[in-house]
Amino acid sequence: PVGTIWMAIATKDEVYSKKFSFRQNRERNIESAVVYGLNYLRIVIENLEVAWFWNLMSIFALNICIKRK
Repeated sequence: PVGTIWMAIATKDEVYSKKFSFRQNRERNIESAVVYGLNYLRIVIENLEVAWFWNLMSIFALNICIKRK
């Protein structure tokens, strides 16, 4: 339908996709798609950074446990 936009973000490991539905005029839909798309990219990046950080911390904690034995 008019106003339906699919966006996808790919990393080397995963693909994230999301469907957006806008109900405004064409110009407004384009503007909304840009804003929502950039926000979606920000959310994915933040989640990847958080996941990367916790993965790094778990490796660090495991190394400490191994060294203590």
